[in-house]
Amino acid sequence: MSDLPADVHQISSRTWRSATDVTALTTPIRCRPAPKPGDSGPPEEQGDPPYVTLTAYAVNITTDKARKIAAYTAQSFFGIVLPGPTGAL
Repeated sequence: MSDLPADVHQISSRTWRSATDVTALTTPIRCRPAPKPGDSGPPEEQGDPPYVTLTAYAVNITTDKARKIAAYTAQSFFGIVLPGPTGAL
């Protein structure tokens, strides 16, 4: 896909928007330092996960071009519901 920012590391295809456009949900992935012996883990693993920014794009399958639809915040990649057919991810 072209026209996506360089910091996009995870892309999930979602629902079809039209005969030529599919929705793609993207997010950057943060690398965490490895835990040290005796650590109980990063603080975010001890409670609710932190909120992250997820960006939705419409991707034209004939031109491979992406255009930004909107940005959302959620605690996980599947913690967001986008408009589309019932039961679609």
